[in-house]
Amino acid sequence: MPRINRSWFEFRGISSALYDIRVMDPDVFYMPAERVNSFVAAGRSGVIQRSEHAYEAFDITRTIRVPASQLNNVSSWLTGSGKLRFSYSPAYAYDAWVNAQNRNGRPLEFKRVSHGEDPLFEGTVVFTCQPYRYLYPAPPSVEFTESGAILRNPGNTYSQPRVTIYGRGEFKITIGEQVMEFGNVVDGIIVDTALGDALTLDGKALANNWIMDSELWEIEPGENAVTWEVYNEEPDEEEPEATGDGETASETTGDNNEGSDESGDETIAEETEPANAVTKVIIEPRWRYQ
Repeated sequence: MPRINRSWFEFRGISSALYDIRVMDPDVFYMPAERVNSFVAAGRSGVIQRSEHAYEAFDITRTIRVPASQLNNVSSWLTGSGKLRFSYSPAYAYDAWVNAQNRNGRPLEFKRVSHGEDPLFEGTVVFTCQPYRYLYPAPPSVEFTESGAILRNPGNTYSQPRVTIYGRGEFKITIGEQVMEFGNVVDGIIVDTALGDALTLDGKALANNWIMDSELWEIEPGENAVTWEVYNEEPDEEEPEATGDGETASETTGDNNEGSDESGDETIAEETEPANAVTKVIIEPRWRYQ
């Protein structure tokens, strides 16, 4: 019978416990390495370091023992990419993939280490992880229908959200201290800051040309107000043109049309563009931790 307190890891939604896998390594907490440029300056001791404000991907290695009866299942499971989490920290997950390069391009190997009806086979799997941990399961999206509401980032670093805006025309959206401006929007726009692209509301076409000169949002830790402002252009009022006898052109025209059959007149309705507006903002926050 498996031990209740046995360490486990979960990859692509499947737990190692499902296959009665024994994890041989101790639990380890990983901190990503900051990407820093170092150089030597003449006349200055030591080195000068300048951060790129980014972090490196890193590898997590697990030595595991698998019952012979589960080898086929494990070989099909430990491939590709997906969410990776561990028993010591189940509320967080990495974006990870199984890294064959660290095995010199060779298949994952398992060597027999015990005997019996269902002997154990031992092997090493290497996961390459993106540097941030994300809340697991992912928190739901937050919907805003009024400007000025507060969004709180519980993480310890900025997040790169996916923001869906229902609106049209010209407007600006502010999250925290960061402002993005939009123009010529039709019905709405999706901004995926992690991808660095904007999409039409149906997600079928790029809409980067609807973004004016703006930096993509990064939601900082703590409280961030979500506000928006719509640009409403007021048309200039035209003064009526005066005729020689002091009457306005509109009045003169009205006099000349007296007695005419209105039903016979052909009128053309003036087409006007719908007013600029923002009706709803939905934020998929993607809270994360270093």
